[in-house]
Parts: sequence; C-alpha cells; structure tokens
Amino acid sequence: MYHFHITEYCARLMRREVQDSINSNGKIDLRKIKNKILETEDQLQYQYDDETYHSYVYNKQIEWQNKIDSLLLTLNDFSSTILTVKK
Repeated sequence: MYHFHITEYCARLMRREVQDSINSNGKIDLRKIKNKILETEDQLQYQYDDETYHSYVYNKQIEWQNKIDSLLLTLNDFSSTILTVKK
C-alpha cells in the first residue's frame, strides 16, 4: 500500500514544482520536472523496499509509514488533481 503513497507523494511534488515554475517565471519545462520527479520516485521506492525488505521488517515498515505519511502532509495543499494557474 505504501508504494501507492510514495507515488501520491511524487504526484503532489510534481504539482508543486509546476506551480512554483509558473509563479516564478511563467515558463515550464514539463519534461525536466517529470524526469526529476520520476528519479525521486524511483529512489524512494527502491529505498523503501530495501530498508523494509519488501515490508517484512516490521520496525522499518512503521518508520517508513510515518515518514511517508509526514511527507504527504507537507504537500497536502497539492492533493487535488486540479492545478490552478493564476495570471
């Protein structure tokens, strides 16, 4: 289940990156942002599996659940699938 949460975290991270790009200069390089976020997701997914031994190490699993839940909360403003662009 937490692989899905990691993916959701990265989706929110992408929404924030796009919003920040729009707000700072109005130009967006979606490919660059997407590649950066996919790399981050790959690293998190690998690290999660490695440290929890695919969820078999209970203590590490709990640590990761808390970590991922906290990460999701930090980007709660970007939980909507709709990104509002302001001019």
